[in-house]
Amino acid sequence: MKIILIDTREQQGDYIKARFDSIGINSEIATLPYSTGADYLISGEYGTVAVQRKDSMAEVVVQLDDLQHDILPRLISFTSNIGADPILLIEESHIIGSGGYLFGKRDKVWIESGMRASSYYGFVSTVKKMGVDVVTVRKSTAAIPDETVWYLASLDGYLQKQHYPKQIKTFKPEQQALGMLCCIPGIGEVRARKALEEYSIAELVTARDVKGLTDKQLLKVQKVLKWHTQ
Repeated sequence: MKIILIDTREQQGDYIKARFDSIGINSEIATLPYSTGADYLISGEYGTVAVQRKDSMAEVVVQLDDLQHDILPRLISFTSNIGADPILLIEESHIIGSGGYLFGKRDKVWIESGMRASSYYGFVSTVKKMGVDVVTVRKSTAAIPDETVWYLASLDGYLQKQHYPKQIKTFKPEQQALGMLCCIPGIGEVRARKALEEYSIAELVTARDVKGLTDKQLLKVQKVLKWHTQ
């Protein structure tokens, strides 16, 4: 029987289930193991998909490193083991300023995040190269956008007709880290490789002197990774 499983850790799980019930979609709230890296598991006659849902400002900007080196690798491993397909669903709550930086709203005020649009879209491209499909929906003030509900519902219907197409190209963690640094303006592949010879992406947050990066470039990297503390 087709069904959508909603992880118990989803804060809006009850609301999501109620919305699915109202449009005739079978769903259950269940504890998905941590190892799955998934918020939703959708099974149908022609396949299964596992979905990780993230808000662009509240989570993607803040959890960029965790997403690339922990959450999404778990999602990829889990889906590979069961023959399913991984999806990262991003609810885009940001706007892009004239200078190319992402802004998020706090208390009705738009605040610059420190992440450039090129870095954000570079992250999306890197995730796709990892073999994870990326879907974006718009998010305004609602905790759960209607777009998210209807996208998940459409997946439920789609899996009754034909198998969801899988992306097969993957990048190793070292390549993912390199791609992330190269997304930041002024940092090319040579500079990025030198920086990663000495530090991981996570270690760059507290590093003081990084080979290959100028002080200004290092500050840009740290500003992106530490935006949630501003």
